[in-house]
Amino acid sequence: MELSIKEIDRVLESGERPWLVGADLMGVNLKAIDLSGAHLNDANLGGADLEGAILAGADVRNAVMRGANLRNADLTNADMRRADCSGADLRGADLQGANMLGTDLRWANLAHADLRHARWLADKWRLVWEISTEGAAGVPMRRAKMSFAHLAGADLKEADLTGADLRATDLSEADLRGASLRKANLAMATLRDARLEGADLDYADLRETDFGRHRAVERWRVVGEIVTHGAAGRDLQGADLRNAELTMVDFRGADLRGADLSGSELGKADLTTADLRGADLRRANLRGATLESADLRNAQLEGAKLKGAKLTGARRD
Repeated sequence: MELSIKEIDRVLESGERPWLVGADLMGVNLKAIDLSGAHLNDANLGGADLEGAILAGADVRNAVMRGANLRNADLTNADMRRADCSGADLRGADLQGANMLGTDLRWANLAHADLRHARWLADKWRLVWEISTEGAAGVPMRRAKMSFAHLAGADLKEADLTGADLRATDLSEADLRGASLRKANLAMATLRDARLEGADLDYADLRETDFGRHRAVERWRVVGEIVTHGAAGRDLQGADLRNAELTMVDFRGADLRGADLSGSELGKADLTTADLRGADLRRANLRGATLESADLRNAQLEGAKLKGAKLTGARRD
C-alpha cells in the first residue's frame, strides 16, 4: 500500500506502535522520523531518506531498504532479518543488538556504524565494517571473504589480501599501495582511482575488473581485457603478461611476438596459430594448452609445463 506523508503522520499520531506492514515508502523523505517499534516488515523503503531516523526495536523483516539513506539512524535492537539493505548508506548508524540474520548488505556502506552486539551478523560483514571504519593497513587477511563489499576509500596499505575473495567489491579510491592481491578474486571489482603503486596482482582473477584510467596498472588492465573478452587475433607484441592468470583464454591467431608470458597460467588456453616467436614462456603453465600450428621459433620455454599440450604442426627451432 502506498502511503502519503499525511497518512504516515496520522499513523504516528495514533500513539500506538506504528503499523506499516507492506507499506510502499519508496523514495519518501522520512529524515529524523520516529518509527521506534514500528511494524515495517515487508515494507518498501528503497531509496528512502531515513537519515537520523529512529527505528529502535522496529520490525523490518523482509523490508526492502535498497539504496536507502540510513546515515546516523537508530536501529538498535531492530529485527532486520532478511531485509534487503544492499547499497544502503549506513554510515554512523547504530545497529547495536540488531538481529541481522540473512540481511543483505551487499555494497552497503558500514563506515563508522556501530555493530556491537549485533546478532547473527556474518563474520564477513563484521570484517568489512572493521576495515571501512578503522582501515586495515598491514593486516594479514589471506583468503578473506569480502565479495560485494563497499570498501571505497579504505586504508589497505601493505595489507595481505592474498587469495581474498573480492568479487564485485567497490575498492574505488582505496589505498592499496604495497598490498598483496596475489591470487585474489577481483572479478567485477571496482578499482577506479585506487592507489595501487607496488601492489602485487600476480595471478589475480581480473575478469571485468574496472581499473578506470589508472596508468600505474596498465599491465593488469590489459590482462583484465584479455580474460574478459579473449585475445583472438589481437596484436600483443611485446606485451607484459608475466605471472598472469590466463587459464583457458582464447589466443587463436594472436600476435604474441616478444611477449613476456613467463610464469603465467596458460592451462587449456587456445593458442592455435598464435605467433609466439621470441616470446618468453619460461616457467609458464601450458598444461593441456592447444598450440597447434603455433609459431614457437626462438621462444624461451625453459621450465615450461607442457604436459598434455597439443603441439601438432607447431613450428619450433
